[in-house]
Amino acid sequence: MEKVRLGRVVGTHGIKGEIKIYLTTQFPEERFAPGKMIYLVHQNQETGYEVESFRMHKGMALVKLAAFNNINEVEGFRDDEVYGDREEPLDEEGFYYDELIGCTIIDEDNRQLGEVVRVLEMPTQDLLEISYQGKIYRIPYVDAFILDEDIENKRIYVHLIKGLYDED
Repeated sequence: MEKVRLGRVVGTHGIKGEIKIYLTTQFPEERFAPGKMIYLVHQNQETGYEVESFRMHKGMALVKLAAFNNINEVEGFRDDEVYGDREEPLDEEGFYYDELIGCTIIDEDNRQLGEVVRVLEMPTQDLLEISYQGKIYRIPYVDAFILDEDIENKRIYVHLIKGLYDED
């Protein structure tokens, strides 16, 4: 089954073997539900683990894996990438955030304004991180700025306001 990136292990929490994950996915309650499998990529080796428990704490996912019971067993997972099984989108127009990476940003004047390199999930609104002419810009991923997404052709059409990016 195809995998989707869920986040990155940034540390441990407590002494009972919970790992702290910086999320890059929506719906963490579903992705990390007890009994679900997640996959850690450690030293280029992917290993699957069953989720025993999940909770959110200060914007981070705290996940207890069934295979581990103390901090010493999970300390080595810091900086490991976390993946899950890609499930079908919620509807026919749904897609995963990782599908936005590599999309070209096109404004209302049909100018190409760079490429999406990352999607930042923030508490108030998500941001598209765009690389353009050696600089990084962030565009709020909200209806006021996003006119249309053509994921199949890797294009995102945007309406930008003055000051959101450097003008030529």
